[in-house]
Amino acid sequence: MTARRMEAVEASKLLDLIVQGQELKRRGVPFVDMGPGQPDFPVPGPILEATERALREGYTYYSPVMGLPALREAVADRYNRLYGGKYTAANVLITAGAKGALYHVIGSHMDAGEEVLVPVPYYVSTPQIVRLWGGTPRLVPCRFENGFLPEVEALEAASGPRTRGIVLNSPCNPTGAVVPRDLLEKIVAFAEGRGMFIILDECYDRYVYEEGLYATSAHLDPEARRPVFCAGSFSKTFSMTGYRLGWALGPAEGISAAGRIQAHSMNGATTFAQMGGLEALRREEELFGPVLRDYSVRRDALYQGLLSLPGIEALRPDGAFYIFPRVTGLMERLGADTSDLLATRLLDEAGVMAIPGSALGLEGFMRFSFAVPVPRIREAVGRILGLLERTGMP
Repeated sequence: MTARRMEAVEASKLLDLIVQGQELKRRGVPFVDMGPGQPDFPVPGPILEATERALREGYTYYSPVMGLPALREAVADRYNRLYGGKYTAANVLITAGAKGALYHVIGSHMDAGEEVLVPVPYYVSTPQIVRLWGGTPRLVPCRFENGFLPEVEALEAASGPRTRGIVLNSPCNPTGAVVPRDLLEKIVAFAEGRGMFIILDECYDRYVYEEGLYATSAHLDPEARRPVFCAGSFSKTFSMTGYRLGWALGPAEGISAAGRIQAHSMNGATTFAQMGGLEALRREEELFGPVLRDYSVRRDALYQGLLSLPGIEALRPDGAFYIFPRVTGLMERLGADTSDLLATRLLDEAGVMAIPGSALGLEGFMRFSFAVPVPRIREAVGRILGLLERTGMP
């Protein structure tokens, strides 16, 4: 009885694994969770206080569809301050997380039967959102040997007369790849030449470990005149995953169109959560600086740990908080034909949870999160090494 398009929409393996991990924790089963896509630090106190204050002051009514004006202005000011934009509130839609931004922008710029280019590996929901709108995700492989960066030639080869847009995830979940400015300019120029829109999924824009590497729309189009949109989130920078709060930023006409979908889908983001988000942006530098320094240390600990394991090839990520190593050698050593089976063995026999690459579009790889403390990272590496030793496959 369901719509035919639902036959193409897959369940989220990622969320299934997260639920599995939560159940193990509830039962008290000891394991190291290297799967989380959320930071491990608590929501900072000033944000909690602002949220509580908003509740007490009556911010429990419907939000304006586009978001609270003060928060829309704060998001625009953030891009102006960090990246040299010239945006205004008219360029901003406040959404229920970056996923809401992806959903509304794709839905307002792609018709059923059209295509969107999605580099592989991908954020788990991106192809499914395209399918939910009746479109086809055209999957474009990114090569390990090229640092998982998208290549213009591959995008050109995958595009056709029905291709309507591109979704780029930078810094990338799951690879940590960061699209540099010169490459981003080439991709935007290619898209413009074909009449396509581009969405930059940039939830991890503050998790960049090399200064000056990151590029976003403001660097190329500070007045938002080109068909480039950004999907951003409070979840990663401020650990506000449960707030379900994000934004879409881009040309005012396109943002207005996305807002019309939001008006008839969810009305608007939660009002008191937006007040917490406003406080977060006011204190972003103060709150996030220590986080980046800590996660940089964690990145190096996980990278060195993975390199010490036989059967694993890893790239040192420039951004986000994941490493996405090739694990075909480890699969062979442990007799696992797929990354799903490898993930099962690691969890059941080593007590380490990681995300199989199949859930993210690329078999033979696995996502390890370093949103866990360094001692736990080292414990996870030791547990995997212990499994190899027990099986006699060093």
